Amino acid sequence: MEPSLNIDSQGNLLIGYKASSTTIDPGIRYAEHLASDPANDLAQGESVLIVGTGHQTSTTGLSDDYSATFVDPSDGCTFWHTNEYYSVTSNASWNTRIGTFKFDNCIPAATGTLQGIVTDSATTADISGSLIQISNGSTLVSSSGGVYSRALAPGAYSVTFSKSGYNSQTINGIVITNANRTTLNVALTAVGKRSPQLEKLVQFDLAPPVCGASAVRVVATAGTLGPTDYSTLKASFDAINAGTHRGDVGIYLCGNTAETASAVLNASSTCGRGMSANCRTRSGALSTEAGPMRSV
Repeated sequence: MEPSLNIDSQGNLLIGYKASSTTIDPGIRYAEHLASDPANDLAQGESVLIVGTGHQTSTTGLSDDYSATFVDPSDGCTFWHTNEYYSVTSNASWNTRIGTFKFDNCIPAATGTLQGIVTDSATTADISGSLIQISNGSTLVSSSGGVYSRALAPGAYSVTFSKSGYNSQTINGIVITNANRTTLNVALTAVGKRSPQLEKLVQFDLAPPVCGASAVRVVATAGTLGPTDYSTLKASFDAINAGTHRGDVGIYLCGNTAETASAVLNASSTCGRGMSANCRTRSGALSTEAGPMRSV
């Protein structure tokens, strides 16, 4: 009675159940089926988790209602089974037992862990209940304290964070490696509000500081925030293309530059065609187009 079953990552099956008869007190047993065994046959035989040493005398007790078998997601091999049994004869006072099993031929799959904390970008308060969607189709919700964690196969993923009242945020290229933990902390911005980093950039754009001796000044919301000074536009673009400045990037031309080559902003860089970042000159001109740009 009360059977429950599951299959590990190698296709092996385990079924757990309660066994009893007029001569056998209710105890917990399990049987196994290898992926290579013939169909419709529990060829590995039956084993005993715990022997029952009592039984129920009530005709209305509910000791036969609950059973579960799960495969541990941490390795894809370990089975966990829980069921009910009797250690002494009573009206309806049964016991619960949990057992764990593993087939010798099951090799744990390579896995790493993605973990982090979701917070409010303005207040830094933890955000619980935020939806986290991973590009492999997996979804989870941040718990108390904004904490989340998910075991994943090694590879590169995109992760989207969303919460009612907040702008969603997608992070691409998150790399998971075997047996390691990758931490990705995310700060969500409330709808209608700028993030503190973007607010700083906007204010910087409205009232650019004196550039000093350099003709080009760069400020960003990620990577090296700046202000960072460059003598040529090409040098500033090269830094952006290399990922030194990321997010929303402001480029301020404060004077003439002596360019010996074209200043090219790659489309794949932080600030380029189809990207969300803006490149601004001090005069307020906007350029998000990739291609040659020369200051003379």
